[in-house]
Amino acid sequence: MTLWLVGVMVLVAGTFLPWIYSGRVAKSSYSITGSLERHLNLPNWAEVIVSGWPFLGPGCAVLIVVFAIGLRRSAAAVSILCFLLIALLCCGLLILGRDLAGPISIAAMGPAVTLIGCALAVPAAGVLVLKRPISAR
Repeated sequence: MTLWLVGVMVLVAGTFLPWIYSGRVAKSSYSITGSLERHLNLPNWAEVIVSGWPFLGPGCAVLIVVFAIGLRRSAAAVSILCFLLIALLCCGLLILGRDLAGPISIAAMGPAVTLIGCALAVPAAGVLVLKRPISAR
């Protein structure tokens, strides 16, 4: 339970750290998604991810509240799905970043910390989903 909460907090904190460097300017995931939304014509699936990214923090806050009011398994199940997608995005960005050269480069700190948060929260959520409810004992 505590590990899940720590993972969620680390994940959200990682989204505020630098994800790319544009020249010498570090940009967080939120400034990146804002730029992508304004300047690129994205496919529908990418547009959904980019436009929904600013709601990641509030969404995690809702998950924590749902968890706190006793719907632990529901919050854990939703977080597994969401955090696995976020982990996939972070892994892809870190792999892509190895090959980038030029004025824009990947800052490993933000995606790596976010990925660590996912790595903490997903297994802990899995345990919570598989754990029998108190009333079933």
